Amino acid sequence: MLFYDWHTLSSGVAELKMDQNPVPFVINAALNIPFCLVAVAGNSLVLASFAKNRSLISPSNVILIGLAVSDLCVGVIVQPLYIVWRFNQFFSKDNWGKGILDSLTLFLSCALCSFSFLTVTTLSVDRYLALRLHLRYRELITVRRVSYFLGFACMSAFSLCTMTVFLPAHDEYIASVMALAFFVINTVIYFKIYCVVRRHRREITEQQRHQPEQLHTSRIPVTRFANILRLRNSFLDTFYVYLIFLCCYIPYISIAIIFPEFKTNSSLVIAFEISWSLVFINSSLNPLLYSWRIKGVRATMKTILLGSSKGQSAPSIRRDAGHSFAMYHINHSCEVL
Repeated sequence: MLFYDWHTLSSGVAELKMDQNPVPFVINAALNIPFCLVAVAGNSLVLASFAKNRSLISPSNVILIGLAVSDLCVGVIVQPLYIVWRFNQFFSKDNWGKGILDSLTLFLSCALCSFSFLTVTTLSVDRYLALRLHLRYRELITVRRVSYFLGFACMSAFSLCTMTVFLPAHDEYIASVMALAFFVINTVIYFKIYCVVRRHRREITEQQRHQPEQLHTSRIPVTRFANILRLRNSFLDTFYVYLIFLCCYIPYISIAIIFPEFKTNSSLVIAFEISWSLVFINSSLNPLLYSWRIKGVRATMKTILLGSSKGQSAPSIRRDAGHSFAMYHINHSCEVL
């Protein structure tokens, strides 16, 4: 919910009166309960994995940690507030605290989802810089600098959402335009990454074709080909994060564009409500993606869940950590290329 229209949402949800059919809204709120539990458990496990296995800490993985923290806050704070807010709206006769509850829910969801938007974009830029900067990547992109930038992004997200409270004029249109701009930026970045990886792979193929004898006597082409495969996997991993994010946010952004003009349409209000929950569900899907694509995280998760001894699990974790898409050896592969 990137900088979404605070006042349009507030007025829209305020129009849900008791005489309207509450069933769709109650069902939608109830469906958030299991996803809330998955978000809390999954992101807590991801953060515990990074804390337990320090070898996974790198600039790119710090970005993932920031995204996991944001997703955890959605599951711990925003979704429970949303569920209570909706049940309270339809089943409670006491109006005390309703205004505070809906304002708090809207503000926190705005700020946290805005931070997630900025974090996903940062991850895309990081992967592109790893390809373009080559030798300078390690020098310029450090864990400390990335951490500072994420702190700045968090403050910016909360500040921008605070501004929408005091500057309500046309904020719904501005929010939609900014969200679409972020989608365009990410799409362009991933297209450029794809072109770079494809070009390197084509160079390897041409070299294999014109210098077959040298290939059999040299390890360099084999190493470069292995690096190409790692870069491709790195690209796919980050792209999956963006793709899931895109699928969860596009319905909300699309409806938010037209919602101010048609917010009296009951079907559109229900669709808007569902799209809002779909944004929340993104926080539940990310930890599943990390455990699937990052073997170091998956191995540490197994260690935590199974309660294995540290001495028995450490070698396996170190081996699997090498497959993490954000490890330094992937960045080093850019240097070789």
